[in-house]
Amino acid sequence: MLGMKIYISGSITGDPNYYDKFKDAEQTLKEIGFDVINPADNKMPPNTTWEQYMQISITQLAMCEA
Repeated sequence: MLGMKIYISGSITGDPNYYDKFKDAEQTLKEIGFDVINPADNKMPPNTTWEQYMQISITQLAMCEA
């Protein structure tokens, strides 16, 4: 379990509080000992399309065990 990569998944579009929710989940999972990929923290250039963002997110998800 320790060192297992977890991708946080959840609703982002339309949720004005998504960032805080994802950060809370990240904090909790890290405290347990997981390695966490938080898509809410992806730093993309302003002109990144939704499709490009999803390509990066799917690649990150594929790196994770859960």
